[in-house]
Amino acid sequence: MPKRGRPRKHKTGLYKPEIEAHLREGERIIRAYVVVKPGGRRSTIWTPAFDYLLYVNLSGLRGYHPWLTDDGKPKIFKSFDRMLRSLRELGYIGPITLYDEGDPRRPPEPTGATRRRPGDTRAEKEEAAE
Repeated sequence: MPKRGRPRKHKTGLYKPEIEAHLREGERIIRAYVVVKPGGRRSTIWTPAFDYLLYVNLSGLRGYHPWLTDDGKPKIFKSFDRMLRSLRELGYIGPITLYDEGDPRRPPEPTGATRRRPGDTRAEKEEAAE
């Protein structure tokens, strides 16, 4: 019989320390994309400002997951250079795809960061610990 009440929410994003922990375990960032939104202010009269939301795909996790801030919201980078530097510090040197906010070709929203790919040793350790 199904449980009553609201369904359990799965965490869909990853914090920077979590990404670093996955990388220490031998996983790697295999893909990344950025959603570009118009910013709230203009940097100059001729140059508009943009906000950048970074999504990463780790080798041990399914799908793309947004980079989260300490309060659990997606991190908004005001500078593309700063976002790129943060990604390069984690060892990712591959391409980064840019999508506008309403682009229909953008990958689907993540459904949960807890689901692992079959055969992953960490998933087996987590199941054994429960």
